[in-house]
Amino acid sequence: MALLLLAVSARAGGIGAFTGKLASADFGDATTYGVKMEASFFKIIGLEIRGSYTKNFDLDKPLLEDFELFSAEAGLLLRLPIGPFISMYGGGGGGYHIMPEFDIHRADGSTFTSHISDTPGAYGLAGIEAGVANFRVFAEVKYLSLKPDTVRFKGESDRLTKIETDLSGPAVHVGLLIRW
Repeated sequence: MALLLLAVSARAGGIGAFTGKLASADFGDATTYGVKMEASFFKIIGLEIRGSYTKNFDLDKPLLEDFELFSAEAGLLLRLPIGPFISMYGGGGGGYHIMPEFDIHRADGSTFTSHISDTPGAYGLAGIEAGVANFRVFAEVKYLSLKPDTVRFKGESDRLTKIETDLSGPAVHVGLLIRW
């Protein structure tokens, strides 16, 4: 809500939706869907918030049945206009990532429920945006740094265990943006 109020008072802004692929270090490739909102207070500097949902991780061993990642992120953007309706941008920020319970199937046929602790993360991105005055398409490359360290196993001993899980990795997004 706060960013929406800021966006209305900003010189320029935008709201959009995107989809793409994340290549996480430990859990493999996954599909991401998201939305973002931008507010520019100066000609080339802006604030951005994004929310995304990532699913269908393709890790095979152990088999993840329903692992999902929900992300809420905020950051700064630096925009370089190339022409009236095309620009390059880059930036970075941080966010909070929620990972609900999921099932793990072992090779011996047993199944247990697990939960990775929700954790903060950071990102950097670079992209290009083009179109007409109020409607743009964009493509971007993003690097997510996300390393949760606590997992709860249910069904074995219901205990907390420190592990080195790395969900960091590059992502490629494409989307549509409405500008004002």
